[in-house]
Amino acid sequence: MNPKRKIIIISSISGIISLIFVFLVILPLINGIKKDSAEIISNNSSLKLLQDQENNIGNLKNRHAEVNPDFVRINNLFIDSAVPVGLIQFLENTAKDSRIKINIFRADFLKGAKNSWNYMNFSVNLTGSFSDFMKFIERIEYSSYFSQITSLSIREISQETPVQNNKSLTTPETISADLSIKIYTKWN
Repeated sequence: MNPKRKIIIISSISGIISLIFVFLVILPLINGIKKDSAEIISNNSSLKLLQDQENNIGNLKNRHAEVNPDFVRINNLFIDSAVPVGLIQFLENTAKDSRIKINIFRADFLKGAKNSWNYMNFSVNLTGSFSDFMKFIERIEYSSYFSQITSLSIREISQETPVQNNKSLTTPETISADLSIKIYTKWN
Protein backbone atom coordinates (compact mmCIF):
# COMPACT_ATOMS: atom_id res chain seq x y z
CA MET A 1 0.00 0.00 0.00
CA ASN A 2 1.12 3.26 -0.81
CA PRO A 3 1.31 5.99 1.77
CA LYS A 4 -1.36 8.08 0.09
CA ARG A 5 -3.83 5.31 0.31
CA LYS A 6 -2.94 4.65 3.94
CA ILE A 7 -3.65 8.29 4.75
CA ILE A 8 -7.01 8.13 2.99
CA ILE A 9 -8.02 4.92 4.81
CA ILE A 10 -6.88 6.25 8.18
CA SER A 11 -8.64 9.54 7.51
CA SER A 12 -11.80 7.73 6.50
CA ILE A 13 -11.72 5.52 9.56
CA SER A 14 -11.03 8.55 11.77
CA GLY A 15 -13.93 10.42 10.13
CA ILE A 16 -16.27 7.47 10.61
CA ILE A 17 -15.19 7.09 14.25
CA SER A 18 -15.65 10.84 14.73
CA LEU A 19 -19.14 10.70 13.21
CA ILE A 20 -20.03 7.69 15.35
CA PHE A 21 -18.68 9.54 18.41
CA VAL A 22 -20.73 12.63 17.49
CA PHE A 23 -23.95 10.66 16.92
CA LEU A 24 -23.55 8.29 19.86
CA VAL A 25 -22.03 10.56 22.48
CA ILE A 26 -22.21 14.28 21.68
CA LEU A 27 -25.75 14.51 20.20
CA PRO A 28 -27.36 12.53 23.06
CA LEU A 29 -25.35 14.64 25.48
CA ILE A 30 -26.59 17.89 23.85
CA ASN A 31 -30.18 16.57 23.77
CA GLY A 32 -29.90 15.60 27.43
CA ILE A 33 -28.59 19.07 28.29
CA LYS A 34 -31.51 20.68 26.40
CA LYS A 35 -34.00 18.40 28.17
CA ASP A 36 -32.45 19.04 31.59
CA SER A 37 -32.34 22.80 30.90
CA ALA A 38 -36.03 22.80 29.95
CA GLU A 39 -36.82 20.81 33.11
CA ILE A 40 -34.81 23.22 35.27
CA ILE A 41 -36.61 26.21 33.70
CA SER A 42 -39.96 24.48 34.26
CA ASN A 43 -39.05 23.67 37.86
CA ASN A 44 -37.94 27.27 38.43
CA SER A 45 -41.26 28.50 37.01
CA SER A 46 -43.16 26.06 39.22
CA LEU A 47 -41.09 27.10 42.22
CA LYS A 48 -41.79 30.79 41.48
CA LEU A 49 -45.50 30.02 41.11
CA LEU A 50 -45.50 28.12 44.43
CA GLN A 51 -43.67 30.98 46.15
CA ASP A 52 -46.21 33.46 44.76
CA GLN A 53 -49.06 31.23 45.93
CA GLU A 54 -47.44 30.94 49.37
CA ASN A 55 -47.17 34.73 49.55
CA ASN A 56 -50.79 35.07 48.43
CA ILE A 57 -51.90 32.57 51.08
CA GLY A 58 -49.97 34.52 53.71
CA ASN A 59 -51.56 37.77 52.51
CA LEU A 60 -54.97 36.10 52.49
CA LYS A 61 -54.48 34.84 56.06
CA ASN A 62 -53.47 38.34 57.16
CA ARG A 63 -56.46 39.86 55.37
CA HIS A 64 -58.76 37.23 56.91
CA ALA A 65 -57.46 38.11 60.37
CA GLU A 66 -58.20 41.78 59.62
CA VAL A 67 -61.74 41.27 58.31
CA ASN A 68 -62.83 38.36 60.50
CA PRO A 69 -64.13 40.68 63.26
CA ASP A 70 -66.25 42.40 60.60
CA PHE A 71 -67.64 39.03 59.49
CA VAL A 72 -68.49 38.18 63.09
CA ARG A 73 -70.27 41.53 63.53
CA ILE A 74 -72.17 41.04 60.26
CA ASN A 75 -73.15 37.53 61.31
CA ASN A 76 -74.44 38.90 64.62
CA LEU A 77 -76.71 41.32 62.73
CA PHE A 78 -78.90 38.38 61.76
CA ILE A 79 -80.90 36.35 64.27
CA ASP A 80 -81.20 32.60 64.40
CA SER A 81 -84.78 31.91 63.35
CA ALA A 82 -84.86 28.72 65.41
CA VAL A 83 -84.00 30.57 68.64
CA PRO A 84 -85.10 34.25 68.61
CA VAL A 85 -85.02 34.44 72.42
CA GLY A 86 -82.10 36.87 72.43
CA LEU A 87 -84.00 39.28 70.20
CA ILE A 88 -87.16 39.06 72.31
CA GLN A 89 -85.11 39.74 75.44
CA PHE A 90 -83.49 42.68 73.66
CA LEU A 91 -86.92 44.12 72.74
CA GLU A 92 -88.19 43.67 76.30
CA ASN A 93 -85.05 45.19 77.87
CA THR A 94 -85.07 48.09 75.41
CA ALA A 95 -88.71 48.80 76.24
CA LYS A 96 -87.95 48.63 79.96
CA ASP A 97 -84.97 50.98 79.57
CA SER A 98 -87.16 53.35 77.52
CA ARG A 99 -89.92 53.20 80.20
CA ILE A 100 -92.40 51.70 77.77
CA LYS A 101 -94.79 48.81 78.30
CA ILE A 102 -94.39 46.20 75.56
CA ASN A 103 -96.45 43.25 74.34
CA ILE A 104 -95.05 41.01 71.63
CA PHE A 105 -97.90 39.28 69.85
CA ARG A 106 -96.44 37.01 67.23
CA ALA A 107 -93.31 36.03 65.41
CA ASP A 108 -93.68 34.67 61.91
CA PHE A 109 -90.75 33.19 60.02
CA LEU A 110 -90.94 34.01 56.32
CA LYS A 111 -88.68 32.78 53.58
CA GLY A 112 -87.67 35.54 51.24
CA ALA A 113 -87.90 35.24 47.48
CA LYS A 114 -85.04 33.62 45.59
CA ASN A 115 -81.80 35.52 46.25
CA SER A 116 -83.52 37.38 49.08
CA TRP A 117 -83.01 37.24 52.83
CA ASN A 118 -85.21 35.25 55.18
CA TYR A 119 -86.83 37.26 57.94
CA MET A 120 -89.14 37.15 60.92
CA ASN A 121 -92.02 39.55 61.54
CA PHE A 122 -92.75 40.67 65.08
CA SER A 123 -95.97 42.52 65.92
CA VAL A 124 -95.40 44.70 68.95
CA ASN A 125 -97.76 46.86 71.01
CA LEU A 126 -96.16 49.66 73.03
CA THR A 127 -97.66 51.98 75.61
CA GLY A 128 -95.89 55.01 77.06
CA SER A 129 -95.05 58.62 76.43
CA PHE A 130 -94.27 59.78 72.91
CA SER A 131 -90.71 60.80 73.81
CA ASP A 132 -90.05 57.40 75.41
CA PHE A 133 -91.54 55.73 72.35
CA MET A 134 -89.14 57.68 70.13
CA LYS A 135 -86.22 56.57 72.33
CA PHE A 136 -87.37 52.97 71.88
CA ILE A 137 -87.58 53.35 68.09
CA GLU A 138 -84.14 54.97 67.98
CA ARG A 139 -82.63 52.14 70.02
CA ILE A 140 -84.21 49.58 67.69
CA GLU A 141 -82.83 51.40 64.63
CA TYR A 142 -79.32 51.55 66.10
CA SER A 143 -79.40 48.06 67.57
CA SER A 144 -77.06 45.28 66.57
CA TYR A 145 -79.83 43.55 64.59
CA PHE A 146 -80.54 44.02 60.91
CA SER A 147 -84.13 45.20 61.18
CA GLN A 148 -86.77 47.26 59.45
CA ILE A 149 -89.98 48.74 60.80
CA THR A 150 -92.59 47.83 58.20
CA SER A 151 -95.71 49.38 59.71
CA LEU A 152 -96.48 51.82 62.47
CA SER A 153 -99.74 52.96 64.01
CA ILE A 154 -99.81 55.50 66.85
CA ARG A 155 -102.84 56.66 68.81
CA GLU A 156 -103.32 58.82 71.88
CA ILE A 157 -104.59 57.41 75.11
CA SER A 158 -106.36 60.23 76.88
CA GLN A 159 -105.93 60.47 80.59
CA GLU A 160 -108.23 62.65 82.57
CA THR A 161 -106.46 64.69 85.18
CA PRO A 162 -108.61 66.42 87.81
CA VAL A 163 -108.02 70.15 88.13
CA GLN A 164 -109.70 73.03 89.95
CA ASN A 165 -113.48 73.47 90.01
CA ASN A 166 -114.16 69.76 89.42
CA LYS A 167 -113.31 70.06 85.74
CA SER A 168 -111.11 67.52 84.08
CA LEU A 169 -108.33 68.14 81.60
CA THR A 170 -107.51 65.62 78.90
CA THR A 171 -103.72 65.23 78.38
CA PRO A 172 -102.24 63.56 75.34
CA GLU A 173 -99.02 62.43 76.99
CA THR A 174 -99.60 58.68 76.78
CA ILE A 175 -99.72 56.90 73.44
CA SER A 176 -100.28 53.39 72.26
CA ALA A 177 -98.36 52.20 69.22
CA ASP A 178 -98.60 49.08 67.13
CA LEU A 179 -95.65 48.31 64.94
CA SER A 180 -94.39 45.49 62.81
CA ILE A 181 -90.69 44.85 62.83
CA LYS A 182 -88.97 42.79 60.17
CA ILE A 183 -85.82 41.17 61.55
CA TYR A 184 -83.58 39.42 59.04
CA THR A 185 -82.39 35.91 59.88
CA LYS A 186 -79.33 33.87 59.16
CA TRP A 187 -79.28 31.59 56.14
CA ASN A 188 -80.19 28.06 57.07
